[in-house]
Amino acid sequence: MMPMKLVARAAGAALCLGALPVRSADAPTATFRAFTYEGREALAPCDAATEFRNPVIGGMSPDPAVTRKGDWFYLAQSSFAYWPGIPVWRSRDLVDWSFVGYAIDRPSQASFRPGVGLSRGVFAPDIKYNPYNDTFYLLVTLVDAGGNVLFKTKDPAAGWSEPIPLGFGGIDPGIYFEDAETAYIVNNDDAPGNRPEYPGHRTIRCRPYDLVHDVCQNDRETILVNKGIRPEEKPIWCEGPHLYKIDGRYYLMTAEGGTADGHCEVIWTGLGPTGPFTPCRVNPILTQRDLPPGRPDPVVAAGHADLVETPDGEWFAVFLGIQPYRARGRKFANTGRSTFLLPVTWTGAGADRQPVILPAGREIPRVLPKTPFQRRAAAAGTVGRPVTGNIVCRDDFTTPELDPLWIQVRTPTETWARTGDGLRLAARAEDLGGTGNPSYLCRWVKNMSWTAEVTVDFAPQGARDFAGLACYQNERHFYAVGVAQGADGRRAVRVRKVDGETDVTVGEAAPDAAGPVRVRIDADAGVVRFAFAAAGGAWRPVAGVEDATILSTDHAGGFVGATVGCFATAAR
Repeated sequence: MMPMKLVARAAGAALCLGALPVRSADAPTATFRAFTYEGREALAPCDAATEFRNPVIGGMSPDPAVTRKGDWFYLAQSSFAYWPGIPVWRSRDLVDWSFVGYAIDRPSQASFRPGVGLSRGVFAPDIKYNPYNDTFYLLVTLVDAGGNVLFKTKDPAAGWSEPIPLGFGGIDPGIYFEDAETAYIVNNDDAPGNRPEYPGHRTIRCRPYDLVHDVCQNDRETILVNKGIRPEEKPIWCEGPHLYKIDGRYYLMTAEGGTADGHCEVIWTGLGPTGPFTPCRVNPILTQRDLPPGRPDPVVAAGHADLVETPDGEWFAVFLGIQPYRARGRKFANTGRSTFLLPVTWTGAGADRQPVILPAGREIPRVLPKTPFQRRAAAAGTVGRPVTGNIVCRDDFTTPELDPLWIQVRTPTETWARTGDGLRLAARAEDLGGTGNPSYLCRWVKNMSWTAEVTVDFAPQGARDFAGLACYQNERHFYAVGVAQGADGRRAVRVRKVDGETDVTVGEAAPDAAGPVRVRIDADAGVVRFAFAAAGGAWRPVAGVEDATILSTDHAGGFVGATVGCFATAAR
């Protein structure tokens, strides 16, 4: 197999996978063509000239952090143990986002080795532009892969540095630049003395950072917050902190309440970067936890926000939220956490001046009017393809460069794919149900209801050979439909379901003719269907109506949304 070349077309720079050994040519090979993904949700009308739709980045796009350099905004998100890691986007108006590249694109920066949990890896990056030295900084926690580190670049489209270890524990580091020589790093950390009074008791801590020598001054650590905004109520998981200086006052903003339905965003104010900080008069400044749980079409778990100012002086907040559906009287979410956007209102004056993202009791609107700044910025033209709404993706794999939004599970250790005349995947012994790096190239599921299909040409050589289309939540929760070897030794189209300890074939059918086979997955909230078509024939169902809730975090656990993509394996 020839090495696969990934090129970030929006940035014009290759994503280096490192010098990997090439998989031996004796492995069975599956060839894929004509991949299509299409969202098909019922959406409220939205006039793109005067309005924008929430979420602004749909599907799995959690823990957003944002910064601005001149007229451009840059946004980074968590990617957990998917590879490459930490997608970075840019926009003129905070609505129309163009993919820039990945902050982690080579194993020397981070390695999500076999066995690293899929919901481990990258936690909550913070991206900030430092005007004092014209440099972007990206801080992140690499769980089970290096701890808290910092990356730098002059241009996010040109790649990022090797990691600079920060030397402290905890998670969610964020940075604020005080002057040309000193920054401050805040993070979620242990309870004082590592003696929590209750589960979820955490602190927010602060440490100076020497920008000249790139050294974190951990011996000057300060606890800024103990427990949370109302300590007497035993708040849990104060995290995702950001420190700002706005009009001469300092603001410390954090999430708390956990990243499920109790999630919220709160804010403090103080006279210096190390405090003391006093809770602002209005808190929380963003939440959906007090709204009726049975309301239609809800957004839940809103929080983990970041603030940014436009060149016109308008303020916005980006934050995560979840769009669930209901099945069997419960709510489920297969798409993970998405990136939402709201304008920020400033209230009060003097020491009481503070930002509010959303007044209490209000639902997050799905369609909002664009502000004057956004209408002006949008007049310069679009910068990217749609990343929200009913996404459509088509890929014929006809070029030697793979669309950079294709990702894989964990860090690769060998090359098992190439593109050009179709996408060719080596059917390796690493299974979708394992904890390594299977031959699986995928994309985030962006919609509650969607259809994906691909044409696969595969000649299984043994009972363990299997190639086709998978919808994957994690290694213990997924569906796969594709070409396999039947009990009679002939080709068959099979549907495999893995749900925890259950690993079964839920449907199998024989194609009518030799040659490529089209396979399709149709998902509609809590149900999923599978079909195939051979030699230009009509679609035929495989299996019945299956349970799509196994693809949700509510069922499978963890933090990631579902992916869909092409796979090839020789293991079962």
